[in-house]
Amino acid sequence: MGELLQIAAVLALAVAFGILAALLRQPLIGIFVLTGIVVGPSGLRIISSHSQFELLGSIGISLLLFIGGLKLDIRLLRRVGRGLVWAGAAQVVGTALLALPLVAPFAGGQPMVFALLALALTFSSTVVGLKVLADRNELDSLPGVLAMGILLIQDFAVVLILIWLDVLTMPTGHARPLPPWLGVPAGAGLLAALFGIGTLYLPPFLRRFARTPEFLTLFAITWATLLAALCETLGLSKELGAFVAGLTFAASPFKDTISSRLAPLRDFLILFFFLDVGARVEFGLLGGQLVAVGLYLGFTLLVKPAIIFGILARLGYSARTSLMSTLPLLPMSEFSFLLAANAMRAGILQPTDAGALTLAGLASFFVSPFVLNRAEEIYRFCRPWLERGEKGRKDRESTLATHTAAPTPPEIIVIGLGEYGIRLCEFLLRRGKNVLGVDFNPDVLAAATARGIPVHYGDAEDDGLYKHLPLEKARWVVVAFRSWPLAQTVLGLLGACDWHGRVALRADNDEVARLLEEAGAHVVLRPYSDAAELAADSITESSDIVFHLGRWPMAFREVRLPSHASTVGQSLAALQLRSTTGASVLAVSRAGRTTLDPPGDFILYPNDRLLLMGAPHALDAAEEALTNPAPSSVESEFQFDVAEIRLPANSPVVHQTLDRSRIRQTYGVTVAAVLREGRWTISPGGSFSLLPNDYVLVVGPADKVEAFRMLHTRTTQPVR
Repeated sequence: MGELLQIAAVLALAVAFGILAALLRQPLIGIFVLTGIVVGPSGLRIISSHSQFELLGSIGISLLLFIGGLKLDIRLLRRVGRGLVWAGAAQVVGTALLALPLVAPFAGGQPMVFALLALALTFSSTVVGLKVLADRNELDSLPGVLAMGILLIQDFAVVLILIWLDVLTMPTGHARPLPPWLGVPAGAGLLAALFGIGTLYLPPFLRRFARTPEFLTLFAITWATLLAALCETLGLSKELGAFVAGLTFAASPFKDTISSRLAPLRDFLILFFFLDVGARVEFGLLGGQLVAVGLYLGFTLLVKPAIIFGILARLGYSARTSLMSTLPLLPMSEFSFLLAANAMRAGILQPTDAGALTLAGLASFFVSPFVLNRAEEIYRFCRPWLERGEKGRKDRESTLATHTAAPTPPEIIVIGLGEYGIRLCEFLLRRGKNVLGVDFNPDVLAAATARGIPVHYGDAEDDGLYKHLPLEKARWVVVAFRSWPLAQTVLGLLGACDWHGRVALRADNDEVARLLEEAGAHVVLRPYSDAAELAADSITESSDIVFHLGRWPMAFREVRLPSHASTVGQSLAALQLRSTTGASVLAVSRAGRTTLDPPGDFILYPNDRLLLMGAPHALDAAEEALTNPAPSSVESEFQFDVAEIRLPANSPVVHQTLDRSRIRQTYGVTVAAVLREGRWTISPGGSFSLLPNDYVLVVGPADKVEAFRMLHTRTTQPVR
């Protein structure tokens, strides 16, 4: 079979397995390795020569390391603190030391084999970990930041280990520039120097030529190739040069452009690396290594996560945060395959050792998705045991998360402080409402606090959060994030708290809105739909009627009335805008309709757009008068309430019709519905008679509803 036909057949199988992986929600790395096994000597024997796959795979792994260095944000370490840096280093060293007794029976007494097998079991997959966090929308959450911090430290450790491996396995005939014991510090120093030069001198150069994206991509590839060639000349691996080349671009504003352009090429070429790894596995030689495969897999899925969990718990993070940070780190690292491949080429590892490691890594890729999809179930099952260790230990999360208690019990609790949630809180605060914002991202909480929003740290999926939230006086809980499954979880957890308030959920499309309404949402918020309607109003505004006045000293301006403006609800005549400011109202746009020359009794509403005419200074004064916010007390003068009340036998309104009892005129409330013997009467007419033990749903001003409720000695809890 020709080489091109081999590649075509292998790619066809990879696509077929990829479709299966998408259906089973499996990571593609494992599928690529499995494809390699199928087409290798243990399967269909399609691959007769590894040279072309090894070459393409080498380029792919170099691109992987280049983009990996490109995306490594060292500033991330500042967010998690120096403690996690040392803890990450301790995890690498501690896990490797604990792995030594495990790999001892399979190392044949060779120290290098000991060390490499133990180190390969230490690291976690950066590609899978980041994808899991991105799919779960948790990259910016505290567990996501901790997991990425650990992955960052592991990646740096891998770089140092690759340098060490390159120095020790340098060919005998190769001129050593330095003795082996100086190889690692010298290599690290060289890479640090290259990184410094790149970060100092590359940005000004790139800013000059970055206007052409094609040139930017070409320069990035050229720079990576130059550093890779330099490292290979010095006896280091070319992959290390590519990694450092990526690091030099990490602080550049153009890194996202470079990454997005190179990512498809990386994804294609990295396929050949994992195909080559799988194709080198020969089951015929692994008969005595099946025990090793099982032990390696058990260590990867049980011991390594336990070490990471223990370190995070020791640092003071809660049991849930520690567990949710640990689970994305289950799969074995793709760099473990790289270590094994390089060591096998250098003659340190035998094919059987590398094959056992590959099979264990492959199994970890397939097992991990099932564990991650049941993360909440695992936490709830293990919670009693996990939380025993929290007693008497300092809670680090309370110091990481900016927490400002609300001055009074909140009326409205907003869960999810993204841009939409924060804006919602700000508008509610302007209206004089007591608000509390909830989020799990410490940086978001700090930003919300800086904008004057009372906040509470917590994860919406954690049932423990709702035990600590001040729900007693809360009339509303607003879920401002866009995740439909998570919104369902919040509804269930609020129901378990026996809370009787109202819930508003966010939907970004009609299908989700329908599902949320069916799930029990009292109000469905549609930010995109609302914003689109306002945008339509903006581009069909009343200022379209204005023509150019040439040399006349007149100006026009359109002013939108915010909902908190003091002028909302007033008539134009009451404002006396022309006599006080000198500006005239030519037209008012509302919901896409324009009223020209509105009369004096025209009432203004929120989001009205007023077209003003006058001198520039008059327009400034008119805009200030129109948009001036109302005092918070203005809006809070009227509070609407709803209550369910049981009528006792001695109630003054029983045995009377609604007309005769004159409930609305006497008590200031309206009977909206009556429940009698399990049957509802909605909007009862004036001839409807009230009887003892009827449940009436009354609506009206809060003080009137409360007075009517207090009139009756036997009442039920108000429905809010």
